[in-house]
Amino acid sequence: MSPRSNQMRSYCETRFRRASRGNFAFTLIEIVLAIGLISFAIIGILGLFPVAMSAAHKSQEETHAALIARGIFAKIEAERQLDPTTRTIKTGTALTFDESGIATNSQVSGLSSGKAIYTAEITIQQNIPIAGLDQVEVDVKSATDTYPFVTLFHTN
Repeated sequence: MSPRSNQMRSYCETRFRRASRGNFAFTLIEIVLAIGLISFAIIGILGLFPVAMSAAHKSQEETHAALIARGIFAKIEAERQLDPTTRTIKTGTALTFDESGIATNSQVSGLSSGKAIYTAEITIQQNIPIAGLDQVEVDVKSATDTYPFVTLFHTN
């Protein structure tokens, strides 16, 4: 083989390699636009975190309120089954609970503190709406909201 054919062969191989690689490069403008688009999307996603945290906190508060009301209803039902004439929970009873929904002996003034302390006010209306039924309403209050719960009990 002549040196001229080797030179030509080397030139053709190099030219072919460059052509096949060179067509797939990104320009600086494309890279800047891609980074800008990704940044815009990430900022939008990060903007949703405070909303999600607020919704999660409210959901947790509602769950604690429902558990508190459920516990009060269960206690009233248990008292009625044991002795219908004796009741420790009467109309106007106000109970306090800590941030986990556990009963406490603290005063209602604790609502202004940073912890979510709940109070439950109980109202019992007898023979409402039908004779033989008592309507029990429990209003569970947190630092920000009030959650009303109502049920009916047979008076037997």
